[in-house]
Amino acid sequence: MRQRLQKLKPLPHRCQTPAARRALVEQCVRAIRPAPGASTKAISPYLRAAIEGWFFGAPLEVITRADFAKWCAWAFFNHELESLSADHTAELNELLDWFQKEVHWTFPNKIEDETLKSLNYNQSLPPRSIRVSLDPVLDTQRPLVSYAVIWTINAFGMAAVRALGFKRRLSGGGPGVASLSVMYRPPTLAPGEASSK
Repeated sequence: MRQRLQKLKPLPHRCQTPAARRALVEQCVRAIRPAPGASTKAISPYLRAAIEGWFFGAPLEVITRADFAKWCAWAFFNHELESLSADHTAELNELLDWFQKEVHWTFPNKIEDETLKSLNYNQSLPPRSIRVSLDPVLDTQRPLVSYAVIWTINAFGMAAVRALGFKRRLSGGGPGVASLSVMYRPPTLAPGEASSK
């Protein structure tokens, strides 16, 4: 199954023309712009957090232009950076230049050691980005016995919790809101404490 999933060809990107890709990039930037009245001379904290999130939390200062280009190749072309044609690579560089100017941030070509030290960041490998449709599917098959053992441990754990006086309750919920199943035990009175009823 895994080999079959790995061999699937990626679906074509919804934006097939340079104009459509540019419109998508502009729409993305509009969606994450700072609120009106906020400083427009520096990158917004929300945009910083969004980009860092796509790079597994790596600080923005350690994400190079090549790292971001690799992510953009996936996001806007649905390809690896190395597999882009010369025309698509030129288009990607134009999009990156426009993006950097628009958000007031320039991705460095190389990370200086001083930057890493000032951020207290240990960069043994370049930051990896999340590329949902290009990342490999990593699954692990376990024997059926392991699932039976886990189920048994869970059953004994629930029995122990119930023996301590806990009961299952639905918490929250309401129109359009899912309820949460929780284990609850009413409070007990300390010896000699009178009931408020």
